[in-house]
Amino acid sequence: MAPALPAPPGSSSFPHLLNKSFSSAVKVTRTVVHYGFVPFVLYLGFQSETKPGVLQLFLPI
Repeated sequence: MAPALPAPPGSSSFPHLLNKSFSSAVKVTRTVVHYGFVPFVLYLGFQSETKPGVLQLFLPI
């Protein structure tokens, strides 16, 4: 059986770069979900069939 060849000099940093990219993607995703959740829910609410006026929203009579 032949001995294993050593890894090329630049290949040892590939897992580190992959981990860094994944970490960065997770951070961006968390930020988007954090600031986008409430506006998205409001958007879905305004897309419903019954559309009350602004006064009806604030003055429940």
